[in-house]
Order: sequence, then C-alpha cells, then structure tokens
Amino acid sequence: MKSLSLVSSRPVVPTVMGMALITCLLPIFPGARAQAQEVTTAQSNLAGFHKVTVRALSSRLLGVSFVRPTAVAGHLESTAANTLTDTDVDFTTALTAGTEYWVEITSGAHQGMASSVTGFAANSVTTEDDLSLYSAAGDTYAIRPLHTIASLFGATNSAGLRTGNSASSADTIVIPDGQGGTQTIYYSTSSPAGWRNAATGTADASATPVYHVDAITITRRWLTNLNLTFAGELRTRPTHYVVQPGQNSVSVNQPVSVTLANSTLQDQVRQGDSTTADLVWIPNTTTTGYKKYYYTPEAPPLTAGWKLVGGDNTDRGTIPLGTGIVIERRDPATATMKIVPDPAVYGGL
Repeated sequence: MKSLSLVSSRPVVPTVMGMALITCLLPIFPGARAQAQEVTTAQSNLAGFHKVTVRALSSRLLGVSFVRPTAVAGHLESTAANTLTDTDVDFTTALTAGTEYWVEITSGAHQGMASSVTGFAANSVTTEDDLSLYSAAGDTYAIRPLHTIASLFGATNSAGLRTGNSASSADTIVIPDGQGGTQTIYYSTSSPAGWRNAATGTADASATPVYHVDAITITRRWLTNLNLTFAGELRTRPTHYVVQPGQNSVSVNQPVSVTLANSTLQDQVRQGDSTTADLVWIPNTTTTGYKKYYYTPEAPPLTAGWKLVGGDNTDRGTIPLGTGIVIERRDPATATMKIVPDPAVYGGL
C-alpha cells in the first residue's frame, strides 16, 4: 500500500507533447457545504471535468485533477497514532470492504494532509501514516475511494486507448509504483481481454490504484490523437508531497489558475541558479519535451523570481503549471512540499 501525501510521488520523466486543457466546474450538488454538519455520508462537493489530448505517436505527462466522490466526511472525535476516530459514523456500513480508500484532513493548519486507509472498524479508520501529527479532535476529514485504471479509463477501455496483445503495440499508462519505480498498464486483446500490467502477465489490472499525488504518463501508439475526459470532485485544499532527491512526477490537483508564483513552491524549493536550484519541469504546450524553471533570490545581475533555464532575467512566475509537472530535487535532503490552490479562484468554493 502506498501512502498518498507523506510519501513521494515516484520518479518518471517521459517525453511529453503539449496539452490543451478544458475545464468545466459544475456547482450542481446540494451537499457542497455539507461538510459543516456533524457527519456527512456520500457527500458531494463541487464537481467538474477536464479534457486532455494525447497526440498521435507521442507521450504525455498529466495529472488527474478531479477525485472520486466523497464516501464519508465528518468531524474527528480523537486522533492517535495511525488511527482516526469519529463516533458519529459506522465505517463498516459507510465503507465497502475490498475497496481502497484515502483520507484527507480538511481543516486546521495542515489541511490537505492525506494517507491511505489500511483498515476500518465501527468508529475508526486505520491509516498508513500517522495523521495524528497533523490533526486534532474537532478537525474535519473526508474519505474517498482511490481512482483506479477502471474508474479513469473504463472497465472495458471505454476511453478508447489503442489495444494490443502487448505493451509494445498498445497505448500504455505508466504509473508510479510506490517503490521508486513504475508500472506499465495496457488494454490487452488476448483472450480474455482486459487491463494488464506488463510485468504480471494475464492478471486483471483494472483495479490498479492511481493516487491523487501522482502524475501519470500516457503513450499513444497510433496515427490519431487520443481524446480523454476525466471527471469527479474538485479539491480546493493544498496537496502535500514528499519530494525526494532526483525527479518526482506530481499531479497538481487544481485544474486551472495555478502558476509558478501562486503555487508557493518558491518558498519550499532549494533556491539558487540554473545549476544549483531545484527545477520545476513543465510540459511544453505546443511541442515535445519540457521547459525548466528555477527560483533565484536577488543575485545580481539576476533579480529575484522564477527564471527559465537558458532564458533571460524575465520573471516567469505567471507560467501555469498545468495538471502534471516534474519537481527535480537537487538538494540531497528529502523535502516536504505543497502546492496551494490560488485563493482568488478556489478560496470561496
């Protein structure tokens, strides 16, 4: 089981074609403010979708900006090591055995901290990480099922990825595996047809989890573009990551209006010049590959700000992050970072 926000997204750096992002937010659910209640089950928040295109014969890094609907939300009565307790809800009724869930703290100084749910009893859930360090009695929380290959792309590939009898002939989905590597998923036409992990033969891979902190890579092996739509609930809280030395592919989580400057990453990355600072890799919008950015303090002849590697002294803070980026950690120390949604856009949602 992989932790969500307290363990790093795992390194994967593909070649990327640019993206065209269309986002629609649908404020149609009456439960959008229900989190203030003592307990809410099957809570619905602001929902929406975004459409992405993976161009023919190319690869693309992307994040899935929307999460699955909330299964349970409420207030915590108490917290302890790896245990969250809410006596107002019966988790054995509200949650389904065999489904993988994650829980997010939704109030307080550490809102957005999250972890996998590893088990549950009548009034408590057990978490992979110790969230008692980031929560207290009275804080609110939300529990959601994890995205899976089936929930994102359809149990029978309704998303329309190119099928094949191997990962070398079919479109592929590359996902961090939580162990420092990746796993490659494709839709097989070999009998019985279905989602397969390239490393595990004919075993059904449709339930492979896709964590909200991880960006994924889709490779299109056909002569036409692949158009995808991802839908779900909108998260309006920070997303926390543990960023390890090297390259970390992360999902931004907020679909629009997050830029280098308002993400607050400049306060968390190692600052310096193009050879010493942490780098933020952002996929190009019209060509393959990335543009790389770093944050420099006032260091004549450079003024403080976000700079483009190989560029001039222009501040690039208004550059949008998109849905998936790579954070290259050059400092030898692991860092905890978070991407903050723009309060001007998300603060009132």
